[in-house]
Amino acid sequence: MKNTRKIGALICIVLVAILTLTGCSLNIGGKNSNKKETINKKDLEGYTEYVHSSGVRFSYPSEWKNLGTSSKPVFGDTSTGTSVNYLSESVPKTYNLTSYMSVAVANVKKTMEVVGDIEENEVTLNGKDASIIKYTVKQSDTNVVIKQACFLDSENAHILTTATLESNYEKEAEAMDNVISSFMK
Repeated sequence: MKNTRKIGALICIVLVAILTLTGCSLNIGGKNSNKKETINKKDLEGYTEYVHSSGVRFSYPSEWKNLGTSSKPVFGDTSTGTSVNYLSESVPKTYNLTSYMSVAVANVKKTMEVVGDIEENEVTLNGKDASIIKYTVKQSDTNVVIKQACFLDSENAHILTTATLESNYEKEAEAMDNVISSFMK
């Protein structure tokens, strides 16, 4: 029963993180980084590829279950609570990746109980400029590690959110990184 509550709390936290990240309405300049890691899709044997109607795709461990809908895809391991979901939102043409992420991070800090710092990295993800943020949030007595990847195209921000209980992070980090490495359009 306690595990079910933790998994339920994890799903709630992930949904709040998604809503927070997509609730951006300001255009604020952000940080520029000269170091840019390149991340390309790994050979992911034992993973299932999901392809969204927009052309966005990512892979997740084959044993994970579909927990979402066609418009709000969520896949997860019901025994650990580790999950991934995708969403997109239209973005004004005045936004660039840096300004979008600056507002997104500010919204996360304002609306969620963040434990520690939010790690921000500008990367090249499968040939696209992208941003990856990682942070831990607290809800009740549960800490959840959230790792999100975002890239923009001409009209939309595409956001992939992975999450797991902090107590599972060391065990689940590789799967979360593998999922993010497969995120592309």
